[in-house]
Amino acid sequence: MTSLIDKNFPAGDLSERNYVRWDIEGVERVPQNEAEDIQAVANLINEQQRRTWNKTRHGYGATHARTQGIVKGKFIVPDDLPKHLKQTELFQIGGEYPAACRYSSEPGDPGLDASSQLHFI
Repeated sequence: MTSLIDKNFPAGDLSERNYVRWDIEGVERVPQNEAEDIQAVANLINEQQRRTWNKTRHGYGATHARTQGIVKGKFIVPDDLPKHLKQTELFQIGGEYPAACRYSSEPGDPGLDASSQLHFI
């Protein structure tokens, strides 16, 4: 049985596809006050967490359930991964890859850190 994804995106010869790299010039335009905006969001999150701590004296997940930030970094695949982790091309050979990750992992309702919460990146 062929999945819907396979029907819409047949693998074929992937070398023929044209991808836009996320880190090339012109893809991201950094607004003039971005650093100040990031600090303002961090301050709001920290204040919300302080208020929750002061009210409950427990480590609750207290931030809003929407994106809190985007982080650029490196995704590193070690050369010596065990065989069961080398199931796709990405993990066959070790290497470093540029990455952008979206943080959005806490529900809108506070909950104890002792209980598991859904996490998405």
